[in-house]
Amino acid sequence: MTRAYDNAADARFPSGRRNLLINGGFDVWQRGTSFTADNVYTADRWNSADGSGGSPARTLSRQAFTVGQTDVPGEPTYYARHNQTGASTNSDSNLNQKIEGVRTGAGQSVTLSFWAKADVSLNIRLRFRQNFGSSGSSTVNTNIADAFTIGTSWAKYTYTQTLPSISGKTISGGNDHLEVQLEFTNASTFTFDIAQMQFELGNVATPFEHRSYGEELALCQRYYYNSHLDGDFSDYSGQIMVFAAGTTTFGATCTVATGREYPTTMRAVPAVTLYHQDGTADAVYRVDTGGKITGVTAFAPTPKGFLYAYKANGFNTGYGYYYGYTADAEL
Repeated sequence: MTRAYDNAADARFPSGRRNLLINGGFDVWQRGTSFTADNVYTADRWNSADGSGGSPARTLSRQAFTVGQTDVPGEPTYYARHNQTGASTNSDSNLNQKIEGVRTGAGQSVTLSFWAKADVSLNIRLRFRQNFGSSGSSTVNTNIADAFTIGTSWAKYTYTQTLPSISGKTISGGNDHLEVQLEFTNASTFTFDIAQMQFELGNVATPFEHRSYGEELALCQRYYYNSHLDGDFSDYSGQIMVFAAGTTTFGATCTVATGREYPTTMRAVPAVTLYHQDGTADAVYRVDTGGKITGVTAFAPTPKGFLYAYKANGFNTGYGYYYGYTADAEL
């Protein structure tokens, strides 16, 4: 029996992979589960930011669906909550994801869909930003004012748009991407909940594409890896213990056994940060004294791992040290 494709996305990805967003179900939270700072990654691959016109008090947090609920189909586990107070009229705080490769969807119809609700009627602007790399052509913005009016009960929202062609543009300098951005233009206090966000080629919003947690985690870890999946460095299950082979290094090249090799090859050479168990960055824990060694850096990071921790004359030969680490290769 010949299968009829529903839209262009199905034609390109006949066996799945319709959703070009990673972690659209908000299942993976390697950095933690609640965030208040501006312009930070929250749920994996998702950035929460203030706009240029103000600094509203804002929290982005993980929320759990009640088991067996029927408001949102597919029995999802989590959703994201954007809670905001004191916004100015032009602050335009936003939730965004950068999709690797500016060629994504260029000159084609694309469809964004998600399930959402708010505690007040809420207008949201949709913005697509085509970024051509650090030394490429200027970013092209496509803004759709009031693309969505969110109600107070869970409902599915969709929007189809033809993206500008990139003919004649120059892609250069690396990190080119397509950014999908939801902008909150309301000046009032509000709470906005979102689940099952999907971005696909074509002009039809297909059912949300479910991927296993393991597959979604691996996709996220191409961009960011935390040796502690819950972001808690006091959890020893994510700590690595090594013995110093000299006064300047822990010694030994990276292997899976020592934990200095990432579970997947990352998008680019990441920025690696070592952490003491109390959360102090660029620090390690000395086992025999319980002391803290600060000013420690990862030596020779690559997309696959790093060689060792380094501080000139910072270690004692033969003694053990604990540390956790993050590797960040986000766009």
